[in-house]
Amino acid sequence: MVQIVLTGRRVMWKESFKMKKRTIALSIGVVLVCLMVSAVLCQAAVYGCLLWECAPQRPFRVSDLDLPAHLFPQEAIVNSLYPLSEGEGTTENGIKPVYWNQGSDGRAIYEVLRFPSARQAREMFQSNKQAFADLESKEPWQRPAALTFASPKADDFFVGCGNWSEYRCGMIARYAEYVVQFNAVIDTEMTYESFEKIVAFIDNQMTTRLPF
Repeated sequence: MVQIVLTGRRVMWKESFKMKKRTIALSIGVVLVCLMVSAVLCQAAVYGCLLWECAPQRPFRVSDLDLPAHLFPQEAIVNSLYPLSEGEGTTENGIKPVYWNQGSDGRAIYEVLRFPSARQAREMFQSNKQAFADLESKEPWQRPAALTFASPKADDFFVGCGNWSEYRCGMIARYAEYVVQFNAVIDTEMTYESFEKIVAFIDNQMTTRLPF
């Protein structure tokens, strides 16, 4: 009788021990899941992207993507690429205004935006592409026959020309989490050929730095 009681107690103790182990394991699992969810939500709040879609670290900065002065008219005032005053949801950004003919009618703007994820860059590309339309008629800019360059590696790419306050050509392209824009007044100093050389330089600069 005593043996039966002792055996029963051992069984109960073993079952109780197993139950405690299960409870502890479950508690640890719940804590780990909560920590993971908190980390994902915190990253989404801070960086605007979820863990699996956030852009990787890059071995270069936006400031490394400047354009050399020799691409522009000889007497042009060529500023360095500097950060925008407003981030537009970017992790890095830069803008470069260029002026020639004393700035009276010769102007170009180069802009680089880096986003936390390719998804956000894609959304910005689609939004900013709509700006390449005539100021009065709202007709989308068209690519003239003189411009033939098309990026073989950009994720999204657009080139067109039309009228704002003057006749301009513009390009906008997306390379992973980067959106790059360039537009310039077309005149005797910034010809179609000059414009296209700059577009090709930009594309080469991006595609050689990113692992396509």
